[in-house]
Amino acid sequence: MKNGTRLVALLVALLLLASGCSIIKIGQDSSNGDDVVLAEMKDGQVTLAQAQAEFDEVLAYYESYGVALDNEEDIAYVKADILDWLSEDIVMQNKAKELGLYESTPEQAEAITQQAKQDFADMVEYYMLFFSTGEEGETEESLRQEVIDTLREDQGYTEDIAVQDALEMAWQERLYDYATKDVEPTEEDIQATYEEMVALDQENYQEDPYNFEYAALSGSTIFWYPEGYRTVKHILLSFTDEQVEALADLSAQLDDVLWQIEELDWMEENEDEDWTEDDWTDEDLVGLDEPEDAEDEPAMSREELEAEQVRLEAELAQMQSEYAATLSDLVAEVQAKIAQGEDFEALIDEYGSDVGMQEEPGLSQGYYVAAGSEMWEQVFTDAAMALEKPGDVSEPVVGSNGIHLIRYMADVTPGAVDLETVREACVESAAEVAKSDAYDQALAQWKEEAQVVTYPERWT
Repeated sequence: MKNGTRLVALLVALLLLASGCSIIKIGQDSSNGDDVVLAEMKDGQVTLAQAQAEFDEVLAYYESYGVALDNEEDIAYVKADILDWLSEDIVMQNKAKELGLYESTPEQAEAITQQAKQDFADMVEYYMLFFSTGEEGETEESLRQEVIDTLREDQGYTEDIAVQDALEMAWQERLYDYATKDVEPTEEDIQATYEEMVALDQENYQEDPYNFEYAALSGSTIFWYPEGYRTVKHILLSFTDEQVEALADLSAQLDDVLWQIEELDWMEENEDEDWTEDDWTDEDLVGLDEPEDAEDEPAMSREELEAEQVRLEAELAQMQSEYAATLSDLVAEVQAKIAQGEDFEALIDEYGSDVGMQEEPGLSQGYYVAAGSEMWEQVFTDAAMALEKPGDVSEPVVGSNGIHLIRYMADVTPGAVDLETVREACVESAAEVAKSDAYDQALAQWKEEAQVVTYPERWT
């Protein structure tokens, strides 16, 4: 992997690590001699040197992405934001000290330190995936060290800094908890959240059913179900890794040929058009996404491409048939147990190799399938939708990863989910909003009590 890609990934990781925090760091030493004062309040002030240092950091951040912050309106907005953050920092620090929340106890500091170390280790572990090249001699430890070294050398970020940042953040979390400890959402808040979530899901899933399938597969709380879905579970009897790879290679060749034929079709349909850049629409490009490694122009004539399509389809079917034959005894064994009435889900545990059937949410709810589903292989979708009633089990279905035995579990009731079914998620979301509002109100009151006055005109 190239360094540029690595650096972007690491920068994203660092931004995620500081979740909920502005790019403008707070909690820094505010002493700066007799510098120009841009804001003052009880027991504190913000100086030009402080604010300029933060502005330079923001400027460097933009420039790292090739963005020039040179618009006067944007600059004024950023400066105002910095001044507000630095002023609020002083107010919050003073309030935390007043309430005895600023310093961590030894027990708190130890817990924060251990959690920060674990978070740093998890981040390193995740980004090891992006550094792996699969080369001979590469080890897990060498990858881990490479990520740690890159973080330190290119980003100036280490485990010690992660711990330091976490400790500096802790007092802010304690102050937030103090200001919101008695806040609970009202029933009206919960109802409003429910209605908002239902509307959002309906809009999102009607626009593209794939969004629903992805959300369901990811375990997201669903507030609205589209029409035409059913749930299924399946027993996957897997091909070997080598067989799966061979099928994938042949399928990729076929996809390339099909793409070239689609490209020819489109070119012939539009050969008399005098296209300009303004004439192109998203609809014109549907289906014309170029597969990886495809040629810029078709390398063969239509006749040659269609002949190649027939050859590849026949070869793929033959390969699938041969691989399926290697599992025939196992398929017969499982089918016999199904016919004898053995519990299908117990058979998934005994024979199935699809991890999605062994972990939530698939373990409990199965997979959501409808005619036209894009989440699954077409042969899987077709077989699942061909089953007539809940409880029916398909004949063996040969896919790219093995042989499926699919059971029709239940029909999905379309429309909004009852509030009580999703109450916990609604309460949690409504509580977050209520607490955020309460904290904003508390902060506004603290700033008023601190008599914050800013002088943005002095920042020139």
